[in-house]
Amino acid sequence: MAKKVNPDLIIRKLSRKYGISTKEVEKAVTSQFKFVARVMKTGKFESVRVPFWGIFEVNPYRKQKIDELTRKKRDRGVGGGCSDENPD
Repeated sequence: MAKKVNPDLIIRKLSRKYGISTKEVEKAVTSQFKFVARVMKTGKFESVRVPFWGIFEVNPYRKQKIDELTRKKRDRGVGGGCSDENPD
């Protein structure tokens, strides 16, 4: 079983190690994930590279299926959608 990680403990240790406030460390740690979330919310399915973590991207097959479902909903008059394709 994997050891459970306590993010608060890690933030406090980094704060002491580098002599900066816990707020600054927390902002540095969480900002990259907030950025990924912001990119994902655009619905454009762009890949995002997070240093030391990797590249996060949508499987092309999954994007195709999402686009198809979005098109069907749009054609039926159901609101919403997450495709970046131009319907014209």
